[in-house]
Amino acid sequence: MEDHEKIYNKFSEIESELKKIGAKHARLVSGDHQEIIVGYNKPKKPISPKVAEIKRKLAVLKPGVYCVQATDRFGKNVHSETFYIGVGNYKNKIPVPVKIEEQGKEKEPNLLSLEYAIDNIRSAAELRAECKSLIQDKARLEGELTAVRAQLRNLEDANRDLSNQLDEEPEGELFGGLGEFFKGFSPHLPAIADRYFALQEKRIQLDQAKVLAEHGYELPGVKKKAVSNNQQRGMDIPEPGSEQWEEYVAYVSGLPDKDFFGHLGALQKQFPHVYAALYPEVMEEGEEEEEEENEEGQE
Repeated sequence: MEDHEKIYNKFSEIESELKKIGAKHARLVSGDHQEIIVGYNKPKKPISPKVAEIKRKLAVLKPGVYCVQATDRFGKNVHSETFYIGVGNYKNKIPVPVKIEEQGKEKEPNLLSLEYAIDNIRSAAELRAECKSLIQDKARLEGELTAVRAQLRNLEDANRDLSNQLDEEPEGELFGGLGEFFKGFSPHLPAIADRYFALQEKRIQLDQAKVLAEHGYELPGVKKKAVSNNQQRGMDIPEPGSEQWEEYVAYVSGLPDKDFFGHLGALQKQFPHVYAALYPEVMEEGEEEEEEENEEGQE
């Protein structure tokens, strides 16, 4: 540790010296080094705010000689220097630093002020709270992991049992339960199948009729009913039997052929119950005898 015997009269001169030696920490103490007036800046905190604080403090101190101590680090192998500065009318003499011997060793000044102690207490409390939160998160995640592992074991056991059952039981016995379940439905299956294929055939016929109508072809055996009111305006689709129903029937009947069949096709897909009520009212069946002859010829 080097002590400069010079007493500076301007703090700007000490600021220049601090920059020359590359000081990282600085504090202000009494001339005899016994009273800490401004403590060191914290580790990893810049020195410039601390230097400005020392300058402000010197402006309000009583006359005398004070000491600015500077270091390049905290801990071992610290390089430090001392600069004296005079305030007001002072005696042109550097006070003798008081050294206290403790068990044969020089007692180093305490580097921690009350401010540092409070910050350390606060940091320790924050770390304890964070540690507690992490412990709780760890316990929660371990519980979730245990539950997931239990579910995985259950799935593995079920998969193993099913595999064993498939290997051991004949196919007839394995699906015997399903056979009993569907046994009650078997008498109705032919009727359900016929109904399904009939509906599919009607849907195909309607799609074909829609394509023919869109391309301007006349549909054999089917024509639109003639109406007196050929409405061309758009209209909302009402429910069958409502007050607007008759007006809606007249509107649809008056549509051009392309729009007419396109409208019916859209109704069948989106509003089948409206289509079922509207179709008989806007379409006229051809002669029944001609249809029967066509059917006999197809047979």
